[in-house]
Amino acid sequence: MTTKRIKNVNFFFNIGILFLFHTINGKTIHVPTDSLTIQSGIDGSFDGDTVLVEPGIYYENINFKGKNIILTSIFILTADTFDISHTIIDGDSSGSVVTFENMEDSTTILNGFIIRNGYNSDGGGIKCNNSNPILKIY
Repeated sequence: MTTKRIKNVNFFFNIGILFLFHTINGKTIHVPTDSLTIQSGIDGSFDGDTVLVEPGIYYENINFKGKNIILTSIFILTADTFDISHTIIDGDSSGSVVTFENMEDSTTILNGFIIRNGYNSDGGGIKCNNSNPILKIY
């Protein structure tokens, strides 16, 4: 096995364990089935929950508001990069697309999205202040 393949296997194992932990200890909110928007999914979540987003383009700017949750596309279930390229958070040039600024910790995960069209001098795509989230970039 190549080193890259081993890293990928380890990554999927680790993220799978974390997803399972969150699922056992929290609920899963499905977007757009349970909540129409990603932000409403975040707003309705509690620490330990997972917000699971179906493919689509979501025109919004989201703020984790101090919630230690997993926000992920269905890539976490499929491991198919198609799901990343078709799950888009578009900030519509109206501020940071994703904001972490309320002491979110390392149990907060952003995973499996295209983030585009943010506009902010403090971080157009992702703004992170006083927080320590995990960002999964592919």
